[in-house]
Amino acid sequence: MLYTSLATLLKEAQQNPYPVYLIHSAQSYKREETAKRLISKVYHPVLDEFNFQRFDGGKLSAQALSDAVEALPMMIDRKCVVVDSLDVEGLPAEEYKKLREILEDLPETCVLILTVDSSDLKKSSRFQKLRALVEKKGAVVALADPRRSDWLKFAKDQGKKLGCNFEKEALERFCTLCPQDMTSMEQELRKLALYSGGEPVTVEMVENLTTKNVQARAFDLAGHLLAHRPEKAFEGLKALLDQKQEPVAILSALASTYVDLYRAKVARQGGLGERELLETFDYKGKEFRAENAMGNQGRYSLEMLREALEILANCDLRLKGDRTEAATVLEQAMTQLLLLH
Repeated sequence: MLYTSLATLLKEAQQNPYPVYLIHSAQSYKREETAKRLISKVYHPVLDEFNFQRFDGGKLSAQALSDAVEALPMMIDRKCVVVDSLDVEGLPAEEYKKLREILEDLPETCVLILTVDSSDLKKSSRFQKLRALVEKKGAVVALADPRRSDWLKFAKDQGKKLGCNFEKEALERFCTLCPQDMTSMEQELRKLALYSGGEPVTVEMVENLTTKNVQARAFDLAGHLLAHRPEKAFEGLKALLDQKQEPVAILSALASTYVDLYRAKVARQGGLGERELLETFDYKGKEFRAENAMGNQGRYSLEMLREALEILANCDLRLKGDRTEAATVLEQAMTQLLLLH
């Protein structure tokens, strides 16, 4: 069984639970919250020391898991066993084989819940096989990556609970700057709530207090380059390098702005709009990037954007194969981009 709706999952789990659930998402907060709610539907706390067991998936012993699953519950029909953040790729071959054997023959007296960080597992054959097995024997809970509207709602709702009330523009800016992870976002919200002291959170507060993700800082960097603000551009690069951000990651995030503008420019010249851009390229959860690119592409020529992409491609080759210091390579590329204007 495959679930993509949390409401349906919880309703059916309470009525007739499966012997195993696999919850996977790139968002730790979402996995944890879903597991917590699922546990409340399939397990009624009685003698937890016998009926409820939890394992760290990063150092899982398949034998210990087998013992827990096979042990009979006390005074209730089903016990519950949870494996948090199962490291599918990190499991030794014998442990992985034993885990599959456990899943092939689960008793009716236990509900096993596995959570997995699937952010880097799209091409993992181990994960895909495990997912297929659980879908056959129980249920897979595939949690979609949040869209921008989801981040805005989460920040607004969670912020209110913490005493952090945003002005509209401040909320938008917060969701642009903050790392796209609910746990990190909650930490940033607590910081803003403490500083604001119940007063409305302003854009200035967000700019001064929020720990920016590399993508947001690189977007700012690209903005300074495109607006021909060299001093701010080089200050932004220094800030990223001081944070020990990987030069290749900085370049990738920087290049994405120019790629977005190039795509939007070509689309506009072909008589297409934002809708076609979203349909053609993977902007799921990043729709605002396509919107910004369509709004700004008119300021730049197609020739200029092509030259910019060539500069960035050469920079990528140098970062990966040149002995020149990475900071110098990035600075040289940024200087070339500034000279395009």
